[in-house]
Amino acid sequence: MDASAILPAAGVSLLGMPLLLSASTHLRQFGAFKAVVVTQSVVPFRLHQPAALAFVVCELTVGVAGGAVLLPMARQGVVWVVVAEASMYLGLSLYVGTIVHRGLKVPCGCFGKVRPISRLTLLRNIALFVACLAVGVWIGIP
Repeated sequence: MDASAILPAAGVSLLGMPLLLSASTHLRQFGAFKAVVVTQSVVPFRLHQPAALAFVVCELTVGVAGGAVLLPMARQGVVWVVVAEASMYLGLSLYVGTIVHRGLKVPCGCFGKVRPISRLTLLRNIALFVACLAVGVWIGIP
């Protein structure tokens, strides 16, 4: 197998792992995750359940796609997957940034944790977004 094809796919796959791990926790503890979404006060109350479900579906879909690009027949999808991962991390950065900007002391819900959202949470998501951009440049996305 050609290293020039497998290395970018491995990078994309690694970037999808946090999404996959988070989705598995959110699915196992969906009631707690919905409660966190309500507490965070970003999504209107009547939309918290569909928003939580949509988020978990996106995490799971993008995370699984990240793993799938390691398969030779899925390697052409690496560009689309890294764009999807970057979009997830950008969206998370904006969501978390809204909470940090408001100064809310609310639980993160990341990986089932109840620690409060902080600037560190925001920096982690921004770092993952930038890593996606770097992999995108590496594989030739202009």
